[in-house]
Amino acid sequence: MTEKARYTHEEEMEILRRYRAETGETYPFDSLEDLIFSLDGFALGIDLDTNANWSTPLQHAIVRMIEGRPLGDLAGNPVVQRAVGTAELPKWDGPPTEVDILAAVRGGKSTIAAAAGLHATQKCNLSGLSRSEIPRFSIVSLEKDNAAVTYGHLVSALDQPKLCHLKVPKDASDKWVEQIRDSGLSFNQSVFIWHPTGRPIEIRVTAGKRAGGGLISRWCIGLVLDEAPRMQGEDEAVVNYTEAKRAVRTRLRPGAQIFTIGSPHRASGPVYDRYITHFGNPTKRRIVIKANGPSLNPYWWTAARCAEIREEDPDAYKTDVQAEFLEPISALVHPIEVNRNMRKTPKHREPEEGHEYVARMDPATRRNAWTFALADRVGMKKRIVYNQEWKGTSIQPLSPKEVLLQIGRVLKKYGCDAVTSDQWSAESIADLSADLVDPETAEDLSFTLIREDWPSGERKKHYENFAKALANDEIELPPDNLAANDIRLIQKRPTSDSFTIVLPKTGDGRHCDYAPTFVGLLKDWIDDEMELAPKEGEEGYNEYLEALEEERELAEFERLQTEEWWERPPWERPYGW
Repeated sequence: MTEKARYTHEEEMEILRRYRAETGETYPFDSLEDLIFSLDGFALGIDLDTNANWSTPLQHAIVRMIEGRPLGDLAGNPVVQRAVGTAELPKWDGPPTEVDILAAVRGGKSTIAAAAGLHATQKCNLSGLSRSEIPRFSIVSLEKDNAAVTYGHLVSALDQPKLCHLKVPKDASDKWVEQIRDSGLSFNQSVFIWHPTGRPIEIRVTAGKRAGGGLISRWCIGLVLDEAPRMQGEDEAVVNYTEAKRAVRTRLRPGAQIFTIGSPHRASGPVYDRYITHFGNPTKRRIVIKANGPSLNPYWWTAARCAEIREEDPDAYKTDVQAEFLEPISALVHPIEVNRNMRKTPKHREPEEGHEYVARMDPATRRNAWTFALADRVGMKKRIVYNQEWKGTSIQPLSPKEVLLQIGRVLKKYGCDAVTSDQWSAESIADLSADLVDPETAEDLSFTLIREDWPSGERKKHYENFAKALANDEIELPPDNLAANDIRLIQKRPTSDSFTIVLPKTGDGRHCDYAPTFVGLLKDWIDDEMELAPKEGEEGYNEYLEALEEERELAEFERLQTEEWWERPPWERPYGW
């Protein structure tokens, strides 16, 4: 039988796969963790002079989270828990789609991102591509020089003996090399890696462009947004974080990941918004990691070096070493105070006997959210026990009656018969709230609407008092990231003699909608302390009853001293009078 003169593309790829298997030219790493921390790979944390391994538990934990693997004995490590903002990570069944690594410099984040790119070229799913398509892994940064650091880690690793065979040589006599050139791609701007099927994959450094111009038109097996905290959102800058992500969203191959990496910067922009919304709330889709220098690389970030940076440049120390965002000058409250005062559970506190409840809402029917909340107090602590919002659109606005029916049911449950609101559509809402009947049970759900509008001089005072109470840990916020974000974003705008309160609008159409609801709800209680009566069986209950009886007897004695005998009922008059 003569040798076959021509093979199909699929047959050629199978021959290449078998050849690599027979000669040992395969991908030698079982996991991303092996690739990153191996001397034959990216050698993260390895002293190349002594081969001493200085990698840290947090670096290993980050890599395992990227892969969606169990943390094992690292799950209980307090450093790891601080880096993700919680002790309860989701149970992984695969890698998260988005990974944000907000970390100190010299912590290994660029090396991790580069290794994730190379690993993706060997593990990505390319089924269904046409014969000529060459997918891409993109590294995008503010400037090419920024992304070149990550790219440099990649090129250096590909020089290692166990990885060099993966690199497509630009002078090879191969039809794929011809295809690369015919497609207008360049070996000077990109590195091409063989996929196990024999198809090349491009890894390319791209400078940030408006509308993600450098990312469109190709299948994407992964994206690194380097120095992302310094990128801006839509219509804010040429280097556009929002559009870069949007450009690849519908082009992601199954299992592809988006990496947002960089050291924190100003407390504004889309990356900061993601941090305050998702940090401490990891999901199978997205995880935000924030790690300081000593926890990632204590061998570089010694106490002496940290002290030196802190003394010379406090802002650089805060962002590049401590991995903290610079607090905006205009912030009314510090984000840490919001995080500290959010209860973990439950989402809503159940009604409790003997508690006094107040309610407030901030109505809206179209783009802004209609927010509603209930609060009680225990001692000096004011607690948001229940909160909910409804949001309509210009095409499908909310039905005020439907919202009020839901509010009425909640009020009934908490024994509350009144809601305070601003002046927006107050008359029509008051008419509806005064005549509410549950269509399912015919139960009366009517409540009183108390219309309230703050004089211009009081608004600032109420917001200031709220901020002070939060700083003093006298307010308990609900475990609601949307509500917490609204509070974090309240701003102060300087004026000639003081400041005004500003509720900025965010890209999702919100206008800090929970802020006026929470502030108005608690304003009358800010300086009050509520002592709750002990319940039967609790410590101090008998003493409480004795105090009540003593108080009643004193009041009765005082009344008898001030009333003339003829003013008393007959049974209280002296005998014979």
